[in-house]
Amino acid sequence: MAGMDIEILNGSSPQLDQIKKLWRANAATLGFFPEGAFREYASKRCILIANDSLGSLAGYLLFRKTGERLAIVHLCVGVDHQRRGVAKALLDALLAVSNSFQGITLSCRRDFSASNLWPKLGFVAIQEKPGRGIKNTILTNWWLDRGTPNLFSLPEHLDT
Repeated sequence: MAGMDIEILNGSSPQLDQIKKLWRANAATLGFFPEGAFREYASKRCILIANDSLGSLAGYLLFRKTGERLAIVHLCVGVDHQRRGVAKALLDALLAVSNSFQGITLSCRRDFSASNLWPKLGFVAIQEKPGRGIKNTILTNWWLDRGTPNLFSLPEHLDT
């Protein structure tokens, strides 16, 4: 998306209110999230935001660090900015700061339209399990490998 600016939010950013407003509008698919959690994630520098050329919030990506992995908690794009590359730009920004991590994981209900987005962004479904709700939904766990060597990686000269 031309003219888009992506940055890592800090804990005192005035854009936290805009993020919360966008979350509330999409809470049916993003789920419950405590009010103070946004400020906590921002203070840990774990919220990426995309602003359009007018400085308005186009979307955000909220993530956490869990050991050697990053986990996407929310990836939310405003209705007026969907299908314009905002989600990919936010993921690309996360990839740019995730070099030391093995990969990125996330969970998404199979019946949500966002479930179609993850393979397009390079994620692979690795597990499915029942959701916690009463609707008998299926939750898919997705993984995007960063290619970082781990304990089970073989050096190239041994991989023959």
